[in-house]
Amino acid sequence: MTTTLPWVFLPGWGMTAASLQPLREQLSGEKITLLEWPDDPECWRQAEAGNLDALLMRLAEQYPQPALWLGWSLGGLVAAKMAEHHQLGQLVTGLVSLGAGPWFVAGKDRPCHWGLNPAELKAFVRGFKKQPEQAWQHFLNWQSLGEPEGNRVLARLQAQKPWPTFALNTGLQLLQQLQAAELLKNPSLPWLLVRGEDDPLCEPWSALQEAYASENVSWVTLQACGHAPQFSEPQQLANQLLAWSSRL
Repeated sequence: MTTTLPWVFLPGWGMTAASLQPLREQLSGEKITLLEWPDDPECWRQAEAGNLDALLMRLAEQYPQPALWLGWSLGGLVAAKMAEHHQLGQLVTGLVSLGAGPWFVAGKDRPCHWGLNPAELKAFVRGFKKQPEQAWQHFLNWQSLGEPEGNRVLARLQAQKPWPTFALNTGLQLLQQLQAAELLKNPSLPWLLVRGEDDPLCEPWSALQEAYASENVSWVTLQACGHAPQFSEPQQLANQLLAWSSRL
């Protein structure tokens, strides 16, 4: 089973395109482009100042045709902003958020109580500013929690060369700030949200499912995996993507 639409994969915070290669290998019949986050300091500076357009434009330049966009973790949040964009939204014909919801952290300003405890992320940000290398290793360990073969997944994560510090800092800011509640409230495109059942960074969907109901939105929980199912359960994940895309 294959789809006629091409795919674009966007990795998570600090991760390279190679972090989604195992999933691409399970979708060998699909046309897939793995995006790299830009290394241009200027677009990250603009994003830090609240102008996300430069970052979105740089990503769109890598595949400027309509496609199904899959974003992992921070990539899911940014892909959702791409879908919302007045000019670039036409490039996103379907959206998959992997290990990501419409926002990352919970908060009083959120439409419903869902997301990571903001105190946890704030503590991580403080640690990253003081000891970035140790904080990076802590983040990799954090991601591997919930995976049945955590050490193997951790080794795959450690093989990734992290972004420059300026990009990592801005990425942390985006994790705290980005949200796509309006898109989830009035989805203009098919949207699949996928999480591992033991994901320590992405809570169960139940609160969001109660708050948002739409024929355009689908929710999936993968069994026996955590935040990095492309490493631990790539076939299970690929099957869900194909089942969803075949209905579009």
